[in-house]
Amino acid sequence: MNDKCPLRVGRAFTRLVTASRGPPVGREEDIVRDQRKRPAEGLCPQRSCRPARSGPVRQDTGIDSSKNTAHDPNPRRPRGTCYPEPIASALKSAALINLAIFERLLHPRQPDLPDITNFLILQYPLALGTAIHATPLIAAIHATIPGARVAAAASGFALEILRNNPGLETLVPTPSPLRELLPAANAIRRANPFGRERYAVLLTAGNERSRVILSALLAGAPTRVGFTLLPELTAAHLNFDPRLSQIANNLRILELLGHGPALLDQLQSNPSLIEPQVFPSPDDVATAHQLLREQGIDESKPIAVFITQTSPTQRKSWREDRFRAVAETLHRTQAMQIVFAGTASESPAIEALRAGLSFPTASVAGQTSLLELSAILGLADIALTLDTGPMHLARAMRLPMVIIAPAWSPAVEWLPLNNPRARILKNLDLPTAPADYIIDEVTVPEVEQHLTELLTLYPPRTFTHRT
Repeated sequence: MNDKCPLRVGRAFTRLVTASRGPPVGREEDIVRDQRKRPAEGLCPQRSCRPARSGPVRQDTGIDSSKNTAHDPNPRRPRGTCYPEPIASALKSAALINLAIFERLLHPRQPDLPDITNFLILQYPLALGTAIHATPLIAAIHATIPGARVAAAASGFALEILRNNPGLETLVPTPSPLRELLPAANAIRRANPFGRERYAVLLTAGNERSRVILSALLAGAPTRVGFTLLPELTAAHLNFDPRLSQIANNLRILELLGHGPALLDQLQSNPSLIEPQVFPSPDDVATAHQLLREQGIDESKPIAVFITQTSPTQRKSWREDRFRAVAETLHRTQAMQIVFAGTASESPAIEALRAGLSFPTASVAGQTSLLELSAILGLADIALTLDTGPMHLARAMRLPMVIIAPAWSPAVEWLPLNNPRARILKNLDLPTAPADYIIDEVTVPEVEQHLTELLTLYPPRTFTHRT
């Protein structure tokens, strides 16, 4: 059978799905969000699970009132327009079923999932935390499956998060299939990380979108397992369980592969297996030292990293004057040097906050790559952070931290519960985020108290807790 046949079939399927796509009543982001409201059965490595509260979902009717063809005596469907949603859904379902049947004819002998030892993880998430929370799966595979080989294909920030990971035999840079489906599939096909050996493509939480699994299909990978909006194209699939964390949901993939008991044994003997990891290179560490030195930071003295900014639409903010009050206390009582971290777009807000302090501080906002920022976090003693992307990097670097958490977001999904290095301050439970919400229920004295307790447990400049 010509090995380009799956590529031709996949192209035809992609054209059909594009042509049959209905009005944007539910975009894929909303479908993924809706799936995460429904609990699913499976392995629960965390004992303190509880249902998540659903947040606000954007309503989009998909109706364009500027166009009215009701009185058109001879309406014609222009090229590229959409079928009504029921017809689109039926066409898409029929295409998927026929494609799955055809693929089984191409690959009639599929290996039993427990017998597979080669795995290709696809990483094309839209959130930094999603990429970081996929990393424990790599270590768990090696701990659970003797002789396992693991590769990954990724783009953007996920590619950087996975760089230098010792658990990956191969890291394949590709375009994002969310924007360039066929180039991404071709890059995976050309890389061919396992040669002629059988392997399974693993789809972690946050990679459910149709184009991610289609990139694996077009690359000629017949065995696909995990989270997806197209379960017809998998050997076994999962729905996101909102009672579990992102990490625990990802580890359920091992249960799906038939290694649930072995995984539980490993988690009992090594609970840190559930923690994310990133691996700055020596060059990243050297850049971190240089940046701190240029900012006037003396590495022989204690360092605290402040992560004070997040997207305004996230409604996860804490007031500037409260960050200033905590910074002044740490500087006065602990001789702490303060380093602010964030993106280039967050730099003006950080500079405004710094301007109100009575002592010099440093800012590396917009001056680092993700792994260079990770290296800086690895050189610090403690962090005060909002629930935002760099917080996950701090967790991956084993940095003690106080997390100011919003009342409307379930802690179980993203935050490091039962982690002795993390103090999560979440003092209210709200079903949704009010329009003008700020985390006023978390006070300065309690933040200072938890920072002091962590500095007692993990004395500055020792780093003995990072292993």
